[in-house]
Amino acid sequence: MTTTVTVVEVVDGDTIDVRLDNGTKETVRIIGIDTPETSDNVEAERRAEWEGIEDLTYLGRWGDRASEFAKAELKDTTVELHQDPNEPNRGSYGRLLRYVRYDPSGGSDTSTVYNQRAISKGYARVYDSGFTKHDKYLASELSARQARRHVWKRSDPSKVPETRDSSVDLVFVPQTASIHTESGTVNTDRVPVFASASATQKLQNGTTYDGDIPLVAVDSDARLAVIGGPLVAEQYEEAEGFPTDTSRYGNFPFLTNLISSLTDRSGRIIVDGGHGQFDADYALACEDMAYYLRFLEGQDIILQQRNSLTIEEVANASALVVSVPATPFTDEEISVLQSFVNDGGAVVLLGHGTKEMPSKARANLNNIIEQLGSDLRLNGDRIVDNESNLNDDACLPATANFNDSFDLFGPVTPEKSAESPLKITNIEAASSKTDEEYDEAVSFKNTSNRQLDISGWTVTDDSGKRFEFPDGTILPAGTIVQIRTRGRQNKVEFYWNRSQNVWNNDGDSVYVHDETGDLVTKRSY
Repeated sequence: MTTTVTVVEVVDGDTIDVRLDNGTKETVRIIGIDTPETSDNVEAERRAEWEGIEDLTYLGRWGDRASEFAKAELKDTTVELHQDPNEPNRGSYGRLLRYVRYDPSGGSDTSTVYNQRAISKGYARVYDSGFTKHDKYLASELSARQARRHVWKRSDPSKVPETRDSSVDLVFVPQTASIHTESGTVNTDRVPVFASASATQKLQNGTTYDGDIPLVAVDSDARLAVIGGPLVAEQYEEAEGFPTDTSRYGNFPFLTNLISSLTDRSGRIIVDGGHGQFDADYALACEDMAYYLRFLEGQDIILQQRNSLTIEEVANASALVVSVPATPFTDEEISVLQSFVNDGGAVVLLGHGTKEMPSKARANLNNIIEQLGSDLRLNGDRIVDNESNLNDDACLPATANFNDSFDLFGPVTPEKSAESPLKITNIEAASSKTDEEYDEAVSFKNTSNRQLDISGWTVTDDSGKRFEFPDGTILPAGTIVQIRTRGRQNKVEFYWNRSQNVWNNDGDSVYVHDETGDLVTKRSY
């Protein structure tokens, strides 16, 4: 259905207020896109959603520019609103979810869709929900990123540092069911992770366990694994308001190691988002995995959602992650999965144990497993643990009950070099490129308890300007040293001895490399 309206206010780059012909006003959330939060609200931004971008201030500036773009394109114009058949009429905040068609030249040709135009121009990213044009819009985003257009100018996933990659001592499997087989219990040699001994089973229908309860099971021959709960759901992140810090749990390296154990292929990991996962409380879309996406960036692995599963889309992937599908896979989609596995790809299925999950959704997941030739199944139960859990919530079991015969509990990148004690503690950029009264400076600190030799280490910015510490530069423990742009160095401070400013006041990065050329540390602003 098409509705013609007038745009009376642009809230930001992805939200507008409109007036209908009858005078009614509505707020429209422009479907399928997300622009950065504006600078006055940038603290609400999830930087993990913006691949390869770390700087919130930078994102805030582009949030402002996205708003300016939307105002220039849409303010006081007549547009057409179109609904997506895969999306609800309204979002969680009561806003209409719509495509916006209009004529950028002010005429009557409304063939231009603002949603895709904002992505193509580099003002927005794709919002990973279940909308029908997702994969088409993602292609537009990837083109904008390749061209380093607008917000993507500073996107460099290769420079995202490794985080949380350590030995797996403890995991939590939230809202989990157990795993069984079509004939009963799972042999323990197929189970890398069991619930803690204090866990109990709330059985609805399925298999009863008297001993250790399997939360993860593997079928190596079928190249698949089944996990009882949404292992990488972002709602359990402290940054999302969850009251417990979960960064010490090994969920991210465990899942990544599990995928690697099932396939010899390398490449991106695809998340299925075309079966109602985003709108289901018991399932995950890629939009719900932002922190795992960031973890994988630190491992140089791409995580992407696809709503249409075709041979071409999965051809270069290493694995496919399928959370509980609200709608069943078609025979054609099952055939794609079978071909993918036969060609060496891995499939990981994420279950859920909530009693509110429809039995049909569990059946959809189990049918995929069956069609891929495995006897594993998601059990019809809930696992609770009153003793070992997150935040005193028995429905969020935590466990260290591992089967060490599986090589899944080390860091993804083993034998990492020790973190450098040299830290960039402060960056003072000039207020303008011609400000002669303001002396730029970057401060570094030796945070260790011993001296640090930085002879021959280099400091560079995004444009390649370079400073090298002279031979014999040794920082005592706890020492702070500065590099100032103007002047000549002495024993207290170092100087670039440049007549023009080094650091871009619109944003820049400080990189420190050691004498061998390895990156030691970096900081962006």
